[in-house]
Amino acid sequence: MSYDLRKWVAESQTARKRSRWTRYYLAAGIFAGILFAIADLFDPGFGSKSWAANPAIAFLLLGVVPLSPFGRESWMTEKGRATFDEFERNALSAATTRAYATLITVIMLGMVYLWIASIAAWPVPTAPRQWAALTYLLVGLGLALPVFYAELLVPLPPAEGDDE
Repeated sequence: MSYDLRKWVAESQTARKRSRWTRYYLAAGIFAGILFAIADLFDPGFGSKSWAANPAIAFLLLGVVPLSPFGRESWMTEKGRATFDEFERNALSAATTRAYATLITVIMLGMVYLWIASIAAWPVPTAPRQWAALTYLLVGLGLALPVFYAELLVPLPPAEGDDE
């Protein structure tokens, strides 16, 4: 038997509303952030032709994270984790593990690309703006992926009208 804080203080807690669309918004933000970073790498004038890519990456990745209750709660602290039940805490731990494994894989693939690109004369980041775009992307992915994976791992609560 485990201690479940929510069982004892359920009246004082507000329900965390979740929407199926949140995971789609997170996926679109992550995808758009990756596209902005790649476009900035392959088109050197991308940042000067359109609005700057770095704030766009930050907005797209970090602007959609608070849509999820897992992004709004401070689940990285002991007090924040206490607001989740045991299943949600385990799912958040698994989501964080998977997210950082994904991030390490992305960094390794980036290093392999830079190694091959230097041999094959493919485009590599040369301007500080391009390196900044890649840095924004990695930081944004590090913050957005755990929330995205938590949204995928924790099932949505049943609809209000379902009496199963």
